[in-house]
Amino acid sequence: MKIILNDIELYGFHGVHELERKVGVNFIVDITMQINLTEKNLQLHDTIDYAEVFSILKTEFAIPTVLLESLAIKISEAIKNRFPQLLSVSIKLMKIGAAIDGLQGKVGIEFEKSF
Repeated sequence: MKIILNDIELYGFHGVHELERKVGVNFIVDITMQINLTEKNLQLHDTIDYAEVFSILKTEFAIPTVLLESLAIKISEAIKNRFPQLLSVSIKLMKIGAAIDGLQGKVGIEFEKSF
């Protein structure tokens, strides 16, 4: 089963360029998590609470990071630490309005890890 947080809009101070780290940039975040669920009568503790994942995301996102790759790894590790039943995670971080002259659109990374 997949648990998905999609099109999460956050503002952060991440990037290689000093301006991005100083004034910040808008981001769109997608997180997809895979777990193995076979029981019919599930409880919340059997699965992954996406409200808690969102809280983890906000906490990690508040720490300025130069590389989005590093940020995605930190987010995935924090989710795995909280939810040991996590089998795999995919995190997509898209930066809107990156400090690239003439760029119209988004740039970013997608990180995938199996545990």
